Amino acid sequence: MKNLIKVLVSIMVLFGVSYASDEAENEHREHHKEPPYYVSIKGIYNLGDTYKDEEGDPAYGFGIDLGFTLMHGFSIEVDGTYENSDVKRVDIADSEKVNIKYYTSSVDLVYVYEFNHHFGAIFKVGYEYEYEKTKEATNNDTGFIGALGLEYIINDRYNGVVEYEKSQIKSPKGDMVMAGVKIKF
Repeated sequence: MKNLIKVLVSIMVLFGVSYASDEAENEHREHHKEPPYYVSIKGIYNLGDTYKDEEGDPAYGFGIDLGFTLMHGFSIEVDGTYENSDVKRVDIADSEKVNIKYYTSSVDLVYVYEFNHHFGAIFKVGYEYEYEKTKEATNNDTGFIGALGLEYIINDRYNGVVEYEKSQIKSPKGDMVMAGVKIKF
């Protein structure tokens, strides 16, 4: 996984060098003041779900996306999240809840369709690695994710974002709703 992240960061840097050398793109960027790099910091609310014999409570967490704009509307992101949820067994009466910590990272392709100068629709697909940890055990899984959202363009450097994400990875944490701020640099 570390090698994949290194490769993706290298690709982002190479695209950045290529992007900086293209005069037409530089003029467009200067005119619209759109920096190619961004970071999104988000609060997360997991909806909770029942999977196999486990029922997860809704829970909170946080996440960060590091992104690079490839061309107008299209970006590539590397992101990570942390969530903390309580899960209980549904097949055992009076079962105690177990605290589970979820750490995820993913690589995403993102498209933002701007409706006007203030709002845009977010479409995201990616591949995710999830690490699950309890006091007694650890587990991990991988799968595809998809997300839809809205972006509110505050100014040339700051955007508000709201997203709903569904993962192919089945677990008691469920789908996620995220809200935060996107900072361009």
